[in-house]
Amino acid sequence: MAARGAADSPLERLFLSWERDFTIVQWDQRGAGKSFGPNQAAANIDLMVQDAAEVSQYVRSRLHLNKIILLGHSWGSVLGVLLVKAHPDLFSAWVGTGQIMNMQKGEVEAYARVLAKARARGDKEGIDALEKSGPPPYQHINQMGLERRWAMQYESGLDYRFPTGPRLLLAELLTAPDYSLKDVVNYIRGVIGGDAFFGETLKGPMMRMDLPALGTDFSVPFFIVQGAEDDITPAALAQAYFNQITAPRKSMLLIPEAGHMALMTRPDAFLQFLLANVRPLSLPP
Repeated sequence: MAARGAADSPLERLFLSWERDFTIVQWDQRGAGKSFGPNQAAANIDLMVQDAAEVSQYVRSRLHLNKIILLGHSWGSVLGVLLVKAHPDLFSAWVGTGQIMNMQKGEVEAYARVLAKARARGDKEGIDALEKSGPPPYQHINQMGLERRWAMQYESGLDYRFPTGPRLLLAELLTAPDYSLKDVVNYIRGVIGGDAFFGETLKGPMMRMDLPALGTDFSVPFFIVQGAEDDITPAALAQAYFNQITAPRKSMLLIPEAGHMALMTRPDAFLQFLLANVRPLSLPP
């Protein structure tokens, strides 16, 4: 599931090792990746939950399964929680990564963490940029974007520096199976234009998101895999959310020296957690 219109589907080679044990189904949401349409109306969160439910129903039917495992990353961790609350009968387990708890609290913690890392590194450019932008509450989405860029640059195992990072992403897009040049262009257009849920001045519904306020009781097994050094959706808040959860079964893994993109930078540790904790729940008794 995409955040800011950035689909993970062209990066499917990262998950090839998972396919020995799981059938991986990736969904490009409205306005992202192969689902991008230039004339689409901006989706709202309720519509996205409805779309996700329809996709889940299709997957169950196609694979002849009563229930499937749902995994969501970042914005997808919000959409996924809303989905399992609305349709718990569709899923054998929920797995959140880059798990959001409360957007406002998350931005305050994230800014403080990434500024502290800039100062610890003596990175004058990063310090100056972050201090000039200022701490939350932000007045414009560009301030959030600036914090994100520095967080990604400092993330272990992720080469996000300009121009290397964009070049690597473009190379992945151009060589992704079943991705045409038109798909690549639409992917980029989706990323550039995918801020509808936040709003330019951060008055959109995502900035009001507070998952614990929606209830912490789940009828579906609940799992979180989080990078311990996540400077976008801080691990301390994900842990606090997890501690409040009541579910038939729950477990959380903090991956050391991993950040927001632990799904991609530490796929082996992520997979081992899934095999030990999640896959048994999807097997017939």
